[in-house]
Amino acid sequence: MARRKTAKPKERPKAKDLAGMTQKERLRMVVAGINAEAGRDVVRVASDASSSYLLRRPTGIISLDLGLAGGFPAAAPTVLTGPDGAGKDYLLWRTCAEAQRIYGDDFACAIYLTEFKADKLFMKDVCGFHVGMTPEEIEELDEARQKAGLPALTDEQREYYAFEIGSPYIIDGVIAEQGFDSILTFVESNTCQIAAVNSIGFLQTAAKEKKEKLEEFAQQANEAMLMTKFMPKLANILNAGGPDGERNETAIILVNQVRSKDEKPRGKPGVPIPERKKYRSAVQAWALKHGKAIELMLHKGKPIWDEEMGIYVGKESFWELTKGKLGTHEGIKGSYNFFFDGGADIVGGSRQRLPRQRPLHQARGLVRVPAPRLRIQEAGRGRCASTPDGESGDPGPSARRVPARRRSGLPAPLMARSTKSRKRDSRREEAKTAKKLGGRLTFNSGTDYEKGDGRVFGQFRIENKITDNESYRLEGEEFSFLWRQAMMAGEEPLFVIRVPVPGVSTLKTRLVAITQWYAESLGIDCTDVPVLNRGGEAGAKGYALSTKRWMKHGEAQGFLRLVLREHSGVRKNIVVMRWERFCELTGYNE
Repeated sequence: MARRKTAKPKERPKAKDLAGMTQKERLRMVVAGINAEAGRDVVRVASDASSSYLLRRPTGIISLDLGLAGGFPAAAPTVLTGPDGAGKDYLLWRTCAEAQRIYGDDFACAIYLTEFKADKLFMKDVCGFHVGMTPEEIEELDEARQKAGLPALTDEQREYYAFEIGSPYIIDGVIAEQGFDSILTFVESNTCQIAAVNSIGFLQTAAKEKKEKLEEFAQQANEAMLMTKFMPKLANILNAGGPDGERNETAIILVNQVRSKDEKPRGKPGVPIPERKKYRSAVQAWALKHGKAIELMLHKGKPIWDEEMGIYVGKESFWELTKGKLGTHEGIKGSYNFFFDGGADIVGGSRQRLPRQRPLHQARGLVRVPAPRLRIQEAGRGRCASTPDGESGDPGPSARRVPARRRSGLPAPLMARSTKSRKRDSRREEAKTAKKLGGRLTFNSGTDYEKGDGRVFGQFRIENKITDNESYRLEGEEFSFLWRQAMMAGEEPLFVIRVPVPGVSTLKTRLVAITQWYAESLGIDCTDVPVLNRGGEAGAKGYALSTKRWMKHGEAQGFLRLVLREHSGVRKNIVVMRWERFCELTGYNE
């Protein structure tokens, strides 16, 4: 029997029109009718509905781009939030500069400025965003230089400041409704890589414009109402695609301010409350809360001091994903150094080895950093720290549990020290290690953003462990967590361990664990050196380091080689050596 042909409907079919059809035929009729009534393909098979989320707009700052799974997603709104001086403007212009570098003359962006005029010198000289200056601005710059005793601008410098790449557009001097309508028009045209508003917490709405005097008005209500209208329109435009039906590839960046929290933040007694807990986002519209794909919170860090010049040359900027979708998740944190005269340290220091250390894994087609999971298991707490030579240090469930005082070879008075005394000695050791490397102690022993007891900016992230037990069990999960936090800031992890010398209560063996790649960069040849831990190259969960084990296996060749793994199965190649040899190889003995 010949198959019955169904005519294409010009409107949505009614139930009686679908009588006598198979399921497939009904589906074709329904889809064709809805699309005919809308005038375009609004209903498609899921496999034909392409999204732009895998296309990212990178910032160029490696540690941040890793946390963002490559950068800010296209066709999705991102909110940058933070207090004054946190680096919101810099990050916006830095993202535009990176897109400018990638697309060249095809680059285009639309920025709606609600605060003040853009600082073109800052955009060009610090951020690398090439926006051309007008002839009047160049003349004013030349005059200012000569008044300051600097030489006049050369022809090459004048050409540099007038140079512009692509089509960067600025929207300013209009009320918020007109500015948002302009942004929506740019997004709908699908002609820009980036469309941004700086900032949504500083809007001059039509309701405010009508006020002749600076009398009280419902500021938050005006801004929230405008955002409630703007976000659904933006989502509809992004989902509809471009004029020719192509997918929309515009990344939306909304810069937001902060306000003080109404309620007093709670904290632990005697512990200072971090600044980030004292404020909240300025615009709290529910449409913005639910509509944004990513919220990046920026915080100010400690200033960077140049001892030779005797001035502050930069600051540390902390970032945290407080909301993350499309390949990211909330809770990812990191930091980067920002220098006033040159911008951010985008590679995080000369010791960063991302390609060789392979800290990433593929997930849903995106490259991202796995979420840290820390579970520290110390020797002497529910397990036997002393194990036969050549084993991993984990005796298994059948091992006999012995109290810590009986396991150790140290005298009982030393084991009976108070907790306060141990913490004081530990903090003194942390300060000594950090000072030796030219760094500093972290706040509250590395809580929150600065995991680690000490830090040398752009070089090392230091974790100190001092024990009165015979050995210290170095866990793969513990080392990986320190390594991951160090990697996010472009630093090398240093795990410094002090274990006692049996029979001599006043002496301790000081060991340092580093990555194998960094050890090889220091000139240590690890070729054909067997792995000491149980499991060999497959790795072990941990390894008990002690003076006895070091003297037997590591003193002759000068180092030990370990392979420890996380709970997820990711392995880390680790080299353990004496602290004195590490200082000699790195030049810190001088």
